[in-house]
Amino acid sequence: MPMRASGTVDKMPDAFNRITTSLFLSFGIVVLLGIITVLWSADGWRGEALLWMFGYLLAGVLVGFLFSLPRVMSGGQGAPPAGSVAAGVGGSSVAGKPYSYQLGINTNLERVSDWLTSGIVALGLIELKQLGPNLAAMADMMVGSNAPQTNRSLAVAIVLFSVCCGFLVGFLGTRIVLSPLFRQSDQAATGTLPPALDAVEIGQQGGVATADASIEVKRAAEDAKSITLESLNDDPTAVARWSRAQLLTGEVTSAVEGFERAVKLTPQSARNRFEYAMSLLRAGKPRSEMLNVLEEAAKLAKSDGDLDLREKIYNSLSYSWLYQPAPEGFRRAIAAAEEYLAVSGGKPSGSVLVNLACGYGQKAAWLKRSQPQDEEGFQNVRQKTLEAMKAAIQAEPGWKSRFNQLLNVGQEDNDLEVFANDAEFKELVRL
Repeated sequence: MPMRASGTVDKMPDAFNRITTSLFLSFGIVVLLGIITVLWSADGWRGEALLWMFGYLLAGVLVGFLFSLPRVMSGGQGAPPAGSVAAGVGGSSVAGKPYSYQLGINTNLERVSDWLTSGIVALGLIELKQLGPNLAAMADMMVGSNAPQTNRSLAVAIVLFSVCCGFLVGFLGTRIVLSPLFRQSDQAATGTLPPALDAVEIGQQGGVATADASIEVKRAAEDAKSITLESLNDDPTAVARWSRAQLLTGEVTSAVEGFERAVKLTPQSARNRFEYAMSLLRAGKPRSEMLNVLEEAAKLAKSDGDLDLREKIYNSLSYSWLYQPAPEGFRRAIAAAEEYLAVSGGKPSGSVLVNLACGYGQKAAWLKRSQPQDEEGFQNVRQKTLEAMKAAIQAEPGWKSRFNQLLNVGQEDNDLEVFANDAEFKELVRL
């Protein structure tokens, strides 16, 4: 049988968290050293020096925040579709679909940020040639024009140090910490999830392959934690994305609930049924329940134009039946694999052919145990097993090593061990 898919979930890289922590810890140390320097050097005006320092630091943080404030790209979320009139819950409808109440995102602060940052940049460029005199005027304001030159120099250093440090802290803090929080809160308010979650690939055993998943997909999945299923207003696309995100982050129970609702909302969707079946498997539900859902998905997949999805569904179905008690298990596995070959649309599948060979192998072993006198039936099944193995190796030569394992006596997956001493089988899988 094909090897089981991995069900591990890849989180955001730990290295990113370590770098972020180190970065802000470094800023904290730098600011602390600045405070110590001020206390050591500002003889006679330590209290005022600290107040000035914190004031300029906060000003720098504010400017950094304004410069890095994330922009909300308006895509119509939270607003009624074109041609409709928002009327709250149970309001008007578009194409027969009721429009439900949604929250929009207030972007007033973004407009203020654009205006202020443009003004700061313009004013800064104009006044750049007066930087020296302006710093001297600030020093006079802080310590007085008659103060010693040491104090005046320290005042200028406080201004430059505090503003630069504050700007970097505000800019990076907004980008790294606040921006994800803004995104999560906005998505929670509007009940929207990004299309990136459509790229989540759920494997035949419910595993989610995320080792190569983009940062965008992982971030979208993490953001989904702040959104409740009820807030999605039974939008089928949003519910399916939310459910994939739950499976991606290991929230299997929530994934089952979400996919169950997605199936009810889109009863003709083969993908949603398949993903519902895989979430049931991941959640440890009875395999019979999962198989019933997979059977329904296979029926829908026959008319679905997505050949990759069709292959995945039939692969999972034939594979899962191999784990059911004989003789029904191998009979249903063989039937599912042969049905796929009839509706494959010319797309060969080595894994489905492997399942077919394993089904025939189980049948041969069962015949040898329960009907040893039926030599003709055994030879017929033996020939079909060979044909399925040859077809699988022709489609994907890499399966030869797997067949070699399945022929070995004493293996956990021993579907073909009944042919372990058969010379023709040994020759076929010779590496």
